[in-house]
Amino acid sequence: MAGNQVQINLLGTRFSIQTDQDPHYVQNLLNDLSRRIAHIQGSLRIEDPVRAALLAGLFLEDDLAQCRSSHPDGVLLEEVEKLHLSMIKSIDQTLSQ
Repeated sequence: MAGNQVQINLLGTRFSIQTDQDPHYVQNLLNDLSRRIAHIQGSLRIEDPVRAALLAGLFLEDDLAQCRSSHPDGVLLEEVEKLHLSMIKSIDQTLSQ
């Protein structure tokens, strides 16, 4: 990993991660995720942040599955999945420390 540090402050949880991704890119992802969770909380009237985050993850997985089915060649999808897995790995490593 290149060692870019990104501060995460989401749903009352605050920590930092090291990533090889551009910090601005990661921050934009976090902002998008935060907006998605807020939308879920408001539209579905879910107050529990864990439930809202799980639903956001489920909806994101649905988006990814739809992308897979609409791009059968997989070129774009492979890059998206690599980024997705890289972010998950970074978060897992940080949480396990």
